[in-house]
Amino acid sequence: MLVLVVAKETSLPLSTVRLELAIRADSGDWGDPFATLESDAQGRAAFEVEPGKAMELEIQQLLEPLSSDQRQIPALAPGEQREVRIELANALDLHYWARVVRDEDGARLPFVHATLVYRNPIGDAPIRQSLVADGEALIEIHTATWKDSVLLVELDGFAQASARVVPGHETSERAFELRLAGAARLKLLVTNPAGAPLPSLTVRATAAAYELSQSDFWFDDAEHVRSTFNAVSDANGRATLSDLPSRVDIELSVLEGEAVLMRERVKQRLDPGQEREVTLVVGGKATLFGRAIDQDGIAVAGEELWLVKPDTSMGMTFRTWTNASARRQTDTEGGFEFKDIAEGEWWVGPGIDAAMSSIPSSPFAPYGQRVVIPPGAGRAEVVLHVWRGIYIRGHVRLASGEPAVGCNVLTQATDMDHTGFLSTKSIEEGAFELGPLCGVEYELRAGGAFQGEFAESPRVLAKGGAEDVVLVVERSAILRGTVIDSQSSEPCEAMIFITQANVSDGFARAMGSQTRENSFEVTGISAGVWDISVTARNARMGTTRVTLVPGETKEIVLRVSPSVVLSFKNTSDKDFFYLHPSSDGFAMELAGVDPGQEHRFNLPPGRISLRISNAKAKTLTVREIEIAPGASGEIRYPD
Repeated sequence: MLVLVVAKETSLPLSTVRLELAIRADSGDWGDPFATLESDAQGRAAFEVEPGKAMELEIQQLLEPLSSDQRQIPALAPGEQREVRIELANALDLHYWARVVRDEDGARLPFVHATLVYRNPIGDAPIRQSLVADGEALIEIHTATWKDSVLLVELDGFAQASARVVPGHETSERAFELRLAGAARLKLLVTNPAGAPLPSLTVRATAAAYELSQSDFWFDDAEHVRSTFNAVSDANGRATLSDLPSRVDIELSVLEGEAVLMRERVKQRLDPGQEREVTLVVGGKATLFGRAIDQDGIAVAGEELWLVKPDTSMGMTFRTWTNASARRQTDTEGGFEFKDIAEGEWWVGPGIDAAMSSIPSSPFAPYGQRVVIPPGAGRAEVVLHVWRGIYIRGHVRLASGEPAVGCNVLTQATDMDHTGFLSTKSIEEGAFELGPLCGVEYELRAGGAFQGEFAESPRVLAKGGAEDVVLVVERSAILRGTVIDSQSSEPCEAMIFITQANVSDGFARAMGSQTRENSFEVTGISAGVWDISVTARNARMGTTRVTLVPGETKEIVLRVSPSVVLSFKNTSDKDFFYLHPSSDGFAMELAGVDPGQEHRFNLPPGRISLRISNAKAKTLTVREIEIAPGASGEIRYPD
């Protein structure tokens, strides 16, 4: 097989292109490359291949602009000679502008130094290119879409700012606004339970990288962003973590070498420029031992138990991807022992097979039980209560009585000690089985957004072990559409938010999506009146309202134009609020704001209404403000 690699734009041959050829195994998976060649000066490389085997060709340019591609190669017949032509994109096809401004007031920051970072496919370290903003605080970049480039700006006194370089900012008039917020700082004291300082330990602050990159869209998260910050405690147990990001959750941990000694359960969240003092108490090592029994008091023998550090984002349900700190198998009497583990809080429970199919291989519910080892305990004993062989079974049907086959069924426990979603699909006659579960109350629902032809059912409560649970769904509506940029009159990328209209209290049903190839489709929508808001790049927005009936497919076109900014300041020192904004009566995406924090909305200009509710979505007040195009506004509460 002869491979010819040429530039897509000019058809000129490309040398120094790495070509890796792999064969599809009988299982359908791709094997490791069996041959690797580089294209010569004529862009050619010749492979000897086995006939009758489908292949995959990985193409990687080893010189700038480092273009890459992938090609599926159908099997060759015995004796066949085939030429495969690869047209590899080589032009720098992405023109991008950014403007660097101060977050607090939008003031331009001219002449700041920046770095363009992109992946290095032939090395471990990313490639970095230095840039400087001009007198108008503008940075111009020419790069390629396949490089996944990231713009980083670091300036004394500010936290690092970053943005993924994406289409939509091709001119200085449409420059992406990269906002630099004041750096936060944590002054830490590390002690043992008796209050004695602990020197020479690493204190680590970690933030979720996807929260740190600025972007038009949530899926524009950037790589190469600094998300981990380290300091070493001095002789007095003190350490300072500087240049921290603000308005994101920061997890603190203490390490000795790479061994984690403690992880703070409550995450820190800082305002721009804020400095906070925190004491971290590090306990000693301990042994956790005990006996696992089921709901009938019978010993759980030969079952693998997982020891897991708490992660509230995961819930108490163990998943195939759960990171277990340790694993132990119970003995014939259900006994187990975890040695040399850190004091503090742990979750312990039956693990789950990493290769588990839709049918669980174990009858034990994969839930963690909360265990706390107090400081100085040395040894801690626990009786681990696990649930064996408990399921919820039932049927999903339409109101007409017709079975709903292939309908998604979702459940979660109603108490906080068994959090975490589980799901399955209905099969023949609409039957479903969820489990293994715990013997507690669960909330079940079927169908819903993005679940195909069935809209969401009313929610049903059932206890683990229930049989003949019935969930009733209706045929869903489908909404399709295109988003048009009012400036260019061309289709554009956008985020889509759909929310139930005219809700004055509680949570409105809502769902989100995004365009793909300049159009969108949302399935699983219930009949009713819905408000649609779309957000394109450069915070350009549009809204409309639709009425849908069961089984309907409706197509719409929305036009986007510049939005305005509404800032909300939560002036309470203890209360969390939900914010439910609307613009000229059209409901928009809600947000939550912690005590003392701010939130910035982009909204279509007009009469802005902000419904403010408590943590249970009970409406407290409604504030209104008129914001004209090009202007901005602020609402403070409870002031």
